[in-house]
Amino acid sequence: MTVSVGTASFYHTRLPHQRKLERMACTFDLSRTAKVRLTWLSHYKKHENATVTCGRFGISRTTLHKWARRYAERGPRGLEDLSRAPHNRRVSTVAWQTVELICSIRAGQPAWSKHKIAVILARDHGITLSASTVGRILKRKGLYDARKSRKRQKAAKRRQQRLRASWWMKNAFPGCLIQVDTKHLRFGDHKYYQFTAIDCFSRVAFCRVSSSISSAGASRFLDEVAEFMPFPLVALQTDNGSEFLRHFDAATEEKLVTHYFSHPHCPKENAHVERKIQTTKYELWAFKEAYSVPGLNELVDEWNYTYNHVRPHQSLDYLTPMEFLSQWKEEGKDREQVSTM
Repeated sequence: MTVSVGTASFYHTRLPHQRKLERMACTFDLSRTAKVRLTWLSHYKKHENATVTCGRFGISRTTLHKWARRYAERGPRGLEDLSRAPHNRRVSTVAWQTVELICSIRAGQPAWSKHKIAVILARDHGITLSASTVGRILKRKGLYDARKSRKRQKAAKRRQQRLRASWWMKNAFPGCLIQVDTKHLRFGDHKYYQFTAIDCFSRVAFCRVSSSISSAGASRFLDEVAEFMPFPLVALQTDNGSEFLRHFDAATEEKLVTHYFSHPHCPKENAHVERKIQTTKYELWAFKEAYSVPGLNELVDEWNYTYNHVRPHQSLDYLTPMEFLSQWKEEGKDREQVSTM
C-alpha cells in the first residue's frame, strides 16, 4: 500500500518519539539551524497537529512537511542545509594564454591596476577585456594586494555613508546650514590657508587664516565659528577634504552639530562659501598684503566686520547680513504677536 508523502499519517508513522528526537539533538553534532528544525518536529510529534506547530514557530505547513519528509528520508543529517552551488558551474571563456599574459604583465609591474593592464592588453596585444575581468583573473591567481583592496573598499563605504544636506536647509532659518571651505593663499614665497564659514540663510560669514591645513586646525576654526555666530549651529556642510575629517568630525559630534558632505567634484553644492571666497579674493587680498599669520588675521578681523556690518549684499536686497538678521527677528516677533491675539 502506497502512503501519500503529504499526509499527516505518514509523518506520525515515520517520525520517532519526542524523547528520541530530543536525545538526537544532543547526540548528533548538528548545526544550530538543524537543531531548530528538530525542535519543530519534536513539537509536531508531541501535539500531532501541524497547525498548532506552525503557529507556535511561525512557519508554513509546507516548510514543516518539507523538513519532516527530509528527516524521514535521511535521518537527523537531513535537517542540515544542502549546498546551493550550481551543478554546472560557469567556465571562463578567457584563453589560458591570455591569463598567463596578464600574470606576466602584473609580475613585471606589480603597482599597475587592472584598468592599466586592460588598456595594455588592447593597445599592445589586441586583446579586448574589461577591467573587471582582468581584476577577477588577478584575484583568482592571488596577484592583488588584499590589504589595499580592503582599504579602498572601506573608503568607498565611508563615502557612501556620508550624509547629504537637503535643499530646503539653505533657506530654513539662521544656523540651519553653514557651509565651510578652505582656500590656499600665496604671498611671495609664503603659503597660507584661509578657512571660511558662511550661514546660507543670513549670509553671516567668518574667516580665519592658518599656516597649516589639518583637521586639528579645522576643529579650532569650528570653535571660533561657534563663538562668532549670533545663533546656534545646527548643521555644517563641507567638501570631502581630509581637513574636515577626524578631529573636525569629532568636534561636530561633541557640539551636537550634524556634519554633511557635498558630493565629490561638485563645488556648486557649496556655492555660498565658494562665492564668499571669491569675494574675499577680489575685495580683500587683491589690495592688501601681509607675510605673517597674525598680520593676515588682523586684516581678516577687519574684513569680517566690514562684510557683516557695512557691505550691502545684492542677494539680501542690499542689506548687510546683520541688518537682514535683525529684520528677520523683528518679523518673527510680529508674527508671534499676531498669532497670540
